[in-house]
Amino acid sequence: MWREMKEIMSALSSCYGELLKTSEAKHKALAAMDLRALERVVKTEEGFASRIEQLEARRKAALQALADREKAIEPTMKLRDLCALCPDKHLARELEMLHEELDRRMKEVERVGENNTLLAESALAAVTANLNRIGGATAGTSYGAGGKESVTRTRRFDFKA
Repeated sequence: MWREMKEIMSALSSCYGELLKTSEAKHKALAAMDLRALERVVKTEEGFASRIEQLEARRKAALQALADREKAIEPTMKLRDLCALCPDKHLARELEMLHEELDRRMKEVERVGENNTLLAESALAAVTANLNRIGGATAGTSYGAGGKESVTRTRRFDFKA
């Protein structure tokens, strides 16, 4: 059961490593406004998210099996506490190293994801501003209901044609 936990943690770590590479490719696609590349990257990300979900389910099942076998183990334990109860100290050390690697990769994926979100929101704001400029929308001098600014749009077309 401990070896299965190690294999699952290793697979999770490599999956997050690939997700990190994909997130970096997404950043390049967003920066270049390459929508086709962005679609490909998003599909790849969805595949990794599905794989990570499956691995997490397997990890929880393995942890529950360990908890059923050994009374000192609880399914909600932190991995560091769990490693202290591992009978094979070499395997425990490998699990700790995998945990540190996985934690580092998860933080890196989160950081790149936040950067991608900021880049996407900025691009959307630029598109909205240009559409408003083209459409002749102007912000009023007062706020509307709910604290949002009131926006008026002028019609530039003659519909009496």
